[in-house]
Amino acid sequence: MKNFSGAFILVTLAIGIAPLPQLAMKLSSIHVTVQIFEIVDCKTDHDSGMTLRGTETRYCFAGKAIVNETQIESASVWVSEYDPKPGLRLKFKPEGAAHLRETSTRLVARTDGPGQLGFVVNGKLVSVATVRDIFGADVVVANAFDAEECQQLAATLNAQAQQVRNKHQK
Repeated sequence: MKNFSGAFILVTLAIGIAPLPQLAMKLSSIHVTVQIFEIVDCKTDHDSGMTLRGTETRYCFAGKAIVNETQIESASVWVSEYDPKPGLRLKFKPEGAAHLRETSTRLVARTDGPGQLGFVVNGKLVSVATVRDIFGADVVVANAFDAEECQQLAATLNAQAQQVRNKHQK
């Protein structure tokens, strides 16, 4: 992970993974769930956990999600001059940004090494990243999606965010 242009970048541990079938379809017509969880050690085989897509590695989560799709203000495709593969840039509302800042501050300060975050889309763990910097409103998930998936996810998440804004304006 790197701190680049003010956006915190989550780099997936699974490189060269197959795309999720659910993401390959037109997402603009369905609801997309997005959650970011703190990763913890799996203490028993009975701990709730998920397998990172494209791997056999299982990760466990600390309680409920830090943020979810309802806290996203906007989404866009992120492109780096250093990496040909696009990322999904998420801008969180102030409340979500505060939760991300609190969690990343605590994870960076750990004495037993930096913590990890898991990025879940539609109930599938698609990225796991080591937290090395404190961040807030802007998060970039890099190397987890192809260009089409990024575009579809961004369009769907923006449409969902607009629906929420419209409801609050009435």
